[in-house]
Amino acid sequence: MLIDYTPRDRLTAISNGGQWFLDLCQKDKEYYQLLFSTLPMAFEVEILGGLIGMVHATVPYRDWDKFCKSVNNPRTQATALWSRTRFEFNDDRPVANIALVLVGHTPQKPSPRRLGNVMNLDGGVYKKTGSLTLLGSDLIALQLHARA
Repeated sequence: MLIDYTPRDRLTAISNGGQWFLDLCQKDKEYYQLLFSTLPMAFEVEILGGLIGMVHATVPYRDWDKFCKSVNNPRTQATALWSRTRFEFNDDRPVANIALVLVGHTPQKPSPRRLGNVMNLDGGVYKKTGSLTLLGSDLIALQLHARA
């Protein structure tokens, strides 16, 4: 959203915690837009014997490998960044070929919230009533070995 921000996106930015960005001077906005544009759409971390995937909102497929192969597709990217479907509809079907997927984008109470092998860490910290979710390696180890 901030990478291609235009003034018509102002209300969306504000309602999603982007006031900090709007308060920046133009030079700093451009710096952050460039910085954010270099970030990967998703990434993996091997931890405590399990592969963990991280993506902003969701994995558009029920298979991590299929997602990774199509990650440059604009539709796949849009879904990975914006979809709220899994947590709005309590979709607990697991994502294959990955031990755990960490997502955000859809604030949860309580946070974190797990459906299948997808854990949403978004506590809505940008809101006055929100919370910041920190996830240590000990909790990740528990999640890797927990039954969904």
